[in-house]
Amino acid sequence: MPLVLCAEIQSIVPLDLKAIPIMQITFNFDAKKTLQVVAFFLKHNSAGIDKAKLMKLVYRADRASFIERGFPITGDAPYAMKLGPVPTDTLHLIDGEFYPIFGKIYDHISLMNVRVNLVKDPGEDLLSEEEKAFLESVWKAHGHKPTLKVCYETHDLPEYRETFVEGTSTRIPYELIAQHSGNPERYRKGRPVISPEMAQAMRSPFPPERDLVRQSQA
Repeated sequence: MPLVLCAEIQSIVPLDLKAIPIMQITFNFDAKKTLQVVAFFLKHNSAGIDKAKLMKLVYRADRASFIERGFPITGDAPYAMKLGPVPTDTLHLIDGEFYPIFGKIYDHISLMNVRVNLVKDPGEDLLSEEEKAFLESVWKAHGHKPTLKVCYETHDLPEYRETFVEGTSTRIPYELIAQHSGNPERYRKGRPVISPEMAQAMRSPFPPERDLVRQSQA
């Protein structure tokens, strides 16, 4: 069994590698910030936006932010579904199913069938100028397009093509987005590059209560 040096006790203790989960690039979802992202797009169209189109706009903004900065705006985990990539926690938020907000989301937006409208502006204080620039760029490129065109265009994204399986929803790994990004700051020498900025934004792979050193001593 491999050994690890524990600096606190200055002794050698065994480390159980099976206790360490496989590392994946994941981020902490920020529901309040995501609401501001959704509202940013809705403010561009007083008639509202179809939910499917809104999901693609949020995904493209998160994707652009991840490729450029190393982390998405919302922190969401995208999945490949029939109509394209879907930031799933954003979807749950809009559907009033995200804990602990649930129906309180409808203080700010309304959802009638598949149409989302802005009811009360939540502001933009959580969005940096750089993030608002990502959102504005996505809107200028795709905001004027019909819903189905926006959806089907995402089918050409390489990370979607490689993960989508008919009849399922499959997680789109950020590692795959990095691989196809063309940005050497995201992917180099056959592996994702974890920058300090990315590491700071990433979700810890270990539950808060887990202490591998103490566990190995038990």
